[in-house]
Amino acid sequence: MSKKMGKRSTPNVVYPATLELIEAYQVGPQDGVYVYLLTPQNVNLTNFFLVTYGVTYEDGSIEVTWGHGNTPLEALEDAEATWNKVGDHDYENPFSLALRRRAGQEDWRWE
Repeated sequence: MSKKMGKRSTPNVVYPATLELIEAYQVGPQDGVYVYLLTPQNVNLTNFFLVTYGVTYEDGSIEVTWGHGNTPLEALEDAEATWNKVGDHDYENPFSLALRRRAGQEDWRWE
């Protein structure tokens, strides 16, 4: 009995990199938007920026990547667009709030 095999996938290649926090925006009492610079090490790859949304819970925290780009602004705009497509629409888009705060259009304090 023969069994038809699917295409063999190539394993993911992992490259060393440094991750540096560049910007952070508080968008709620226990949540924030974070912009990181990702710099690959020892390989010929380009630097780029990642944008994450992090929430702190009583038992820990979680941070998920929502966008990327060649500049912090481009990465934030990508994250904003991604949230608009697949985010929880019961809540304000945290990346829109971060963009307004970045532009000085929104107060930084959380009441």
